[in-house]
Amino acid sequence: MKKILLGILLISGIIAFGRSGEVGTKDFDSVGGFCQDGKIISTKKASTADDGVTMIPSSAKIKYSVCKIDGLNYRNIMVIVRSWEENLNSSNVNTKYLPLDGHDISIDYDTRVIYVKGEIL
Repeated sequence: MKKILLGILLISGIIAFGRSGEVGTKDFDSVGGFCQDGKIISTKKASTADDGVTMIPSSAKIKYSVCKIDGLNYRNIMVIVRSWEENLNSSNVNTKYLPLDGHDISIDYDTRVIYVKGEIL
């Protein structure tokens, strides 16, 4: 009898206190915040068709030491930004301070990546 009660107590404790953190992807509309002290990890050039029309925007993956979004701090998180410029590099991407005020973003909690929707640069 004691083992059964102890088992029930253990299972209820796991259910009550063993919940995981945020998982999956969550969308945010018109956030307020910024990211600072970043470093460009990788860039992708814009792909163009044969007639010179840009089909897919260029993107940059930047790792920031801290991002503060709507009062929450995210440390050591990747941010992916897109632009219609031909090439993104450290000369045209502000890695020291990236304002996110008024932008729509999506945060993937599994891979710790912030996707900025629309052009930010």
